[in-house]
Amino acid sequence: MMHYILFLASQLPSREQGHSRRQPVEDDELSQASSDESDGETDFEEDASIGIDDSSQYQSEFLLPSRPWLELSEALFQLSMMFWTHQDPAGDMSSSVIIYYTAVMGIQRQSMSYYPAHNSTGGLAALMWVGRALFLEYALPLYSYTTLAYHWPSRDQYHSQPERLEAIRQRYLVRGCYTPFGELIELKAFSKPIVRQEGMPGNLSWAPDGRSFVVGNDKEVKLSDFCKTYHKAIALVEEQVEEMMLGLKPNFNLDIVGDDLNCRKAGWSFLQKPENKLSDAREMLINKLRTSQFRGKPYSSIPNCRVPLIVAYPLFISHVFVYILSIPT
Repeated sequence: MMHYILFLASQLPSREQGHSRRQPVEDDELSQASSDESDGETDFEEDASIGIDDSSQYQSEFLLPSRPWLELSEALFQLSMMFWTHQDPAGDMSSSVIIYYTAVMGIQRQSMSYYPAHNSTGGLAALMWVGRALFLEYALPLYSYTTLAYHWPSRDQYHSQPERLEAIRQRYLVRGCYTPFGELIELKAFSKPIVRQEGMPGNLSWAPDGRSFVVGNDKEVKLSDFCKTYHKAIALVEEQVEEMMLGLKPNFNLDIVGDDLNCRKAGWSFLQKPENKLSDAREMLINKLRTSQFRGKPYSSIPNCRVPLIVAYPLFISHVFVYILSIPT
């Protein structure tokens, strides 16, 4: 089967131009050659006895790939189901590729030690979810698999789809059956009491030197990275504030600036208060604005100031304040 898949992969065109609907196909010699190796350990042959019609009777809105890609995808799916439907005559599940992969998945790459029970159950659950999805397509395929040596009928060819799904479930997906999925159920059930006994560990563990900690599955975070993050954020805010102030660096002492909230005089401003020493601040700002640029675009005179700059500048200021407020303290 692997040789057949490698042959199909070697026959793929270098560049596929789009997709086309799958047309009725005829069995070729390569498909027949793969029958002896691919269908010995599964119940693919019993599916062939149901019989299917050509694909002209099957209407679907899905666009299937062209012939070379379709042959390869169906062969890969058949190989996957050979792994999932493997049944050893002696009931030894260690000969299963899926179980072998599960054993390797439980070993830590760096330390070459086993993962704790609380880290293994999540991987087992994910693998079982993938297995259920594959078995659903295997039991009730949406379309007929006609490029294989033994055609797999679509779900419409079964007299009772619930009975077909229940037959596959009882044979491959229940606890106690001698299949890879049944072994995964046992492994997960074996891990759960250990997790309850040991308890869930903390999500964060400090390194012995106190300069880093590990979060989740071996994700190391160094404290120096936090310092770099704050330094970068502060430098960015300083740069944006300088751009917001148009390069102006006033030396006003805001601690001594006062306002008279009881003054009701029209047009009065705290800039006019002599104690604040800001009487010429407005004129200075106007002159600075006339001679300044905002992101490479110069301002014109105040009465005829360009509208895009008037709109862009307040938006830029609001973005600066939002960024400042988002920095954790």
